[in-house]
Amino acid sequence: MYVIDKAVQKANDKKVKSFSSDGSIAIESDRDLYNAFHKMKYKIDGTYVKGQWEITTIYYDKYNFEYNFKQMFTGDNKLGWAAANLTNLMESWGTLNEYTSYVTVTDTKKAWK
Repeated sequence: MYVIDKAVQKANDKKVKSFSSDGSIAIESDRDLYNAFHKMKYKIDGTYVKGQWEITTIYYDKYNFEYNFKQMFTGDNKLGWAAANLTNLMESWGTLNEYTSYVTVTDTKKAWK
């Protein structure tokens, strides 16, 4: 993913032994990942071990759904907007509460020599 590659490149350029980075990113697609993690935050931690980076990335997003009736009929992601609108109504009725979802990914990348 772009944010991980960017953090690794920065650490490689500085020739450090560890790095940490955080931020947010918006996924721009109408596929499943967009619906699950459209506006997500992330935290990346990397440690230099034997010529490579051991990287742990945590992605997280608060599941709260905005209501947009027009997008359900005119947007590119009609099914996604229909689901978001229904979920928004369920939140307003008190049958569903917003929550935060976390995904942790571990990976290795080549480090500086």
